[in-house]
Amino acid sequence: MIAMSLPEKIKFESKTNQGSFSGFYDTQTTEIDAEVVYGGNAVAGLVDIKKPKGTFHVIGKEANGWPEAQVDGKKLEVVNPPR
Repeated sequence: MIAMSLPEKIKFESKTNQGSFSGFYDTQTTEIDAEVVYGGNAVAGLVDIKKPKGTFHVIGKEANGWPEAQVDGKKLEVVNPPR
């Protein structure tokens, strides 16, 4: 028998063609809390060609089967297609 557990928070980091993002995934609440950098330009998300211009903070989670998100403290309206 093998017993395993997850840490409460898992750090993640990655890069897009506009900039990088990093944050934490909470394994208990399933919430994502991240800083996103945008406005730059990178080749294949690897090498920066143009320095990013801005950042924003995003928090996302699922509640009652639906996504919820906030950007810089402002709640986003998530429009879901009909099921």
